[in-house]
Amino acid sequence: MIGKTSCWIICFFWLTHTVSAGMLPEFSDMVAEAGEAVVNISTEQKERLAHQGGQQVVLKGGRASGSGFVISEDGYIVTNQHVVQNADKILVKFKDRHELNAQVIGFDKATDIALLKVQATQLPVIKIGLPEQLKVGEWVVAIGSPFGFEQSVTAGIVSAKNRAVAPETYVPFIQTDVAINPGNSGGPLFNLDGEVVGINSWILSQTGGYMGMSFAIPIDVVMNVSEQLKKTGKVSRGWLGVQLQEVSVALTQLLAMERTRGAMVSEVFSDSPAERAGLMVGDVILAIAGQTIETAMELPPKIGILMAGDTTALEIIRKGETKTLQVQVGLLPETTLLKAENFAIITARLGITVDNFLEEGKNSSRGVLIRTVNTEAALTAGLRQGDIILGMNDTLIRDVADLTQKLSDMMQNTRISVLIQRNKERFFLPLTVL
Repeated sequence: MIGKTSCWIICFFWLTHTVSAGMLPEFSDMVAEAGEAVVNISTEQKERLAHQGGQQVVLKGGRASGSGFVISEDGYIVTNQHVVQNADKILVKFKDRHELNAQVIGFDKATDIALLKVQATQLPVIKIGLPEQLKVGEWVVAIGSPFGFEQSVTAGIVSAKNRAVAPETYVPFIQTDVAINPGNSGGPLFNLDGEVVGINSWILSQTGGYMGMSFAIPIDVVMNVSEQLKKTGKVSRGWLGVQLQEVSVALTQLLAMERTRGAMVSEVFSDSPAERAGLMVGDVILAIAGQTIETAMELPPKIGILMAGDTTALEIIRKGETKTLQVQVGLLPETTLLKAENFAIITARLGITVDNFLEEGKNSSRGVLIRTVNTEAALTAGLRQGDIILGMNDTLIRDVADLTQKLSDMMQNTRISVLIQRNKERFFLPLTVL
């Protein structure tokens, strides 16, 4: 016979857990409606000739798949650029199982976004949300085709916003703990109102297992890029012309700031929009166009989304005084854009982030240093943080640009041989291009 104390404990446990369960979100209705505009994308590439290291080589063909979603009734679809890169044929499959061939309208390497078009009318269209209204801790849902399993649904929360994972990137990523796997790339991330707030792009894993760190490109960035691709077939980005650094606690005290925030200007480039606007070394940028800047890495994406020629307001602190400067945004130089493109391509295709490896006492690079290993495939192949990539498929790799160029010619699922230096040891590792 159960005593009174035991009965109270059991009843309390049942009541509290029943209430908690009742407070969990219900996804089924939202998924049923939103999933109509989510598509599976499969690609095919034929065997072809290419030049590598001064030699003519045969690049094998292959098949690959990913996800995407419809943004207009007349057939415009967005996905990741790496999903459709170098494809000779692109097939889009809808939830009702009908299939249509698609053509690439344009793609943007720096954000890893591609715009596709199918010949159709009255297609179900995704609802566009506002990423800036997302809150950390808010529930989000992904729909895609991980490992080819179409219309798969996973859920989690927003872990962080405005994640700039490297100074070279122009994407303020949404970080979540939603389970994302190969095949989810290019698929939508939804809020609970069934509005898409981002494109699921890549994951970070240091062990090879799921670590609860997924990254999505905000939908406002996606739509900005898509509109430019639709109109001109290319993407232009704004440029300020400064070198930035984070504001430390010590600098906060020296500058008599109320709290640690903003982006500190460590260099103003000659004949740049920043110089013409009167920005000076030592200024701390607190906001652009009324949007608060908390960290230095938040500023480049906000500048990049602006069009060259736009005039915007910068709120700064200079010698303890708050000022507002008007700056006419310039066009991002090609060399700076290439850094962003290289980062996006290598992250998407090899599952790693990298930097040029400079030998001590020398200015020229000799190989590519692995900064982070992000995917299970790269870890399983044996790549580790701190490794130096010296070659690929019997061809020397001098720098990041060299590695990017070779990857750009390769089809998804291509097997390659990578020459690695780890400490004083050199060896080859087989790796699959994603």
